[in-house]
Amino acid sequence: MTRNVYSRRSALGLGVLGVGVAVGAPLLGSTGAFASTRENGAAALAGSGRKLFVRAGAPASNDGLSALHPFSALQQAQDVSEPGDTIFIMNGTYSDASATANQAVLQIDRSGTEASPIRYTAFPGHSPKIMPAANVWQAVTVLGAAYIAIDSLEIEGNSASLTLDAALASQDGTNPVFNANGLFIKDGLDGAHAHHIIVQSCHVHHWPGGGIGTKNADYLTFENNTVNSNAWYSVYANSGISILTPRDADQSTGYRNVVQQNLTYDNESYIPSKAAKKITDGNGIIIDSTTEQFTLTGQHYLGRTLVTNNISFSNGGSGMHSFASEHVDVVNNTVYDNSRSPALTYAGLYASASNDCNLINNVVYVRTGEPTNVIDKNTKVRYDYNVYFNGLAPQSVGPNDIIGDPLFWAASDTAGASGFRVRPASPAVNSGTSELAPAVDFRGIPRPLHGAVDRGAFESIL
Repeated sequence: MTRNVYSRRSALGLGVLGVGVAVGAPLLGSTGAFASTRENGAAALAGSGRKLFVRAGAPASNDGLSALHPFSALQQAQDVSEPGDTIFIMNGTYSDASATANQAVLQIDRSGTEASPIRYTAFPGHSPKIMPAANVWQAVTVLGAAYIAIDSLEIEGNSASLTLDAALASQDGTNPVFNANGLFIKDGLDGAHAHHIIVQSCHVHHWPGGGIGTKNADYLTFENNTVNSNAWYSVYANSGISILTPRDADQSTGYRNVVQQNLTYDNESYIPSKAAKKITDGNGIIIDSTTEQFTLTGQHYLGRTLVTNNISFSNGGSGMHSFASEHVDVVNNTVYDNSRSPALTYAGLYASASNDCNLINNVVYVRTGEPTNVIDKNTKVRYDYNVYFNGLAPQSVGPNDIIGDPLFWAASDTAGASGFRVRPASPAVNSGTSELAPAVDFRGIPRPLHGAVDRGAFESIL
């Protein structure tokens, strides 16, 4: 049975029929109309193009142009989609058993435009699930497409039916059964660049590989998702949410990637990485390898990445960190009891081999005996205005950092997100900085409510 400790329908951005709520801190740089549609609710979601409909089990001969005559497969809708179209996905489990081995249930390779993105969203009041039956590498692949929004879908993998012994016996990396990902965004086979992608209000869970992952993409927004129980059995060093080697779509130095208001937990690697020959990942959130020695172009990635208002707990690796990356701001997050893997000694929230990073206003409850933060090969990395508790002594302590109990209401490895709210007497209350702070918290409540901004993902309601 799926354990979704915080099931929530978005009140943010792309709510199907509701009014969107602005999300605070600067978002996607100069994304223009595409960014603004995330804040304009139903009118923006309706789009400038057609409404297409899909229902699992519908007659294959349907034209998909009405809820009474929906397509039967997601790929049918994608293959005829045009800029401005909204694809409404109705109740049912989408396995697309007709897909041949290695294909995704849904491969998105047709692009929208800045003014007219293509949107994939649950039909109002419906809860569709994508759960592949065939041996696929991804449930959903965005392959070299641009201006795509994916909203309010459950994407479930097969890990609950697998065993560690079977995975250990299949470590050559060729079997998608043990390596499949939930949602993966990457450049196309023809070199087409994937960019301007929003994934929102999705539940991505129980994938043997990664939950939500990207490679060589740009202008990414992942918000209000629950991403749990991924990365268990793959040899490819996956995590819950991963942005790997982003590739410049333009020369902007503002925020291009935003990871916010997500809940990530129980992501852990049990199988050694094929490349490293040891367990290296299974993190809640990782910003990975944006420097020139790793990127596709051999140049530094110029864009900035914001990781804010996330809650990440009980992962095998870190709650969140940047590795070999530049221009990353990790602000107002809450992490709890991470570095669960006995193979790893990772800090709860940190930057490693990184440059030009700000890690501020976070609440970091460290697993007993594990590192609190690190300064490993960092330059211009700032830790400040954080609350640290329960781990080893921090390697870097900012002038406004606090070492003390954050006084959570009911935090635990099985608690819902609300357990990570802090009590009125918490040192996190009214002690943060407004610098880089988001305008709302994890729930969308405005910041600050009383006096100064609180530290962590929740703004305290006194």
